[in-house]
Amino acid sequence: MAAGSALTFAEEDARRLVVLRACEAGGPPDDALWSPEDARWASRLADETAGAGASDAAWLAERARHAMQRLLPRRPALARVQARRRWGARAWLLAPALGLVLGGAAEVAGGGQRIELLAAPAWVIVAWNLLVYAWIALAALRELVMRGGAAGGSAAGPLRGLAQRALGGAGSAAQAAVQRLTAGTPEQRFAALWAEWTVPLAAGRAALVLHVAAAALALGATAGLYARALVLDYRVGWQSTLLEPPQVHAVLTIAFAPARAVTGIAAPTLPQVAALRSA
Repeated sequence: MAAGSALTFAEEDARRLVVLRACEAGGPPDDALWSPEDARWASRLADETAGAGASDAAWLAERARHAMQRLLPRRPALARVQARRRWGARAWLLAPALGLVLGGAAEVAGGGQRIELLAAPAWVIVAWNLLVYAWIALAALRELVMRGGAAGGSAAGPLRGLAQRALGGAGSAAQAAVQRLTAGTPEQRFAALWAEWTVPLAAGRAALVLHVAAAALALGATAGLYARALVLDYRVGWQSTLLEPPQVHAVLTIAFAPARAVTGIAAPTLPQVAALRSA
């Protein structure tokens, strides 16, 4: 992960570095927690262990690693916050499990032996995937806006201003970071700084979880469909008060286009769609 604009750290090194920054740069000095002598001690050890040719990032990581030897035993609450992980194994297991259950439940909720083409549970999966890709597009837009605000000095136009107000502007975030750095306890400052500095990391993990959940949802619905097909004879059809066969044929042609591209199975013709209409 990146800490600052130029240096890059491994996640564990970055966590230690943010803990140290929250104790050194924030609030009134607390010599009982971290004194100038402690700071000189950590710097001296970093000089010895990092080596003369070490990069700035390596030296800072070593300094923070040594600092934890004194900081964390002195403040157990800070040690607990530093060790806490929001993206543990539970999150990675819960997302696909929930997707499988919801996918299977959606298929079971369809019930019966008749598959309604215009009201099939598969449309829930389509809607979910559209939501996932909309989220990805929104995240990309946010990154574009933030980069534009950081690189350019011109005033934001109406569209960029609207996006910044909806997604959070870079200027207000930077100002809030300064305020958080000088207020609250070390634990609060660490949590605030870590949450802000790891936005790209958290966004990437959230996107991955969404992808995994979407794939599990589709697998769950497919498994439910095949499980019911073992003991039931499916019938396919559609019925609508407002739509006629040409409109339904157009909808199905568009909706099934990705499946046709993968499987090579031809889309139903207009006469076939008309024949599937329920009386």
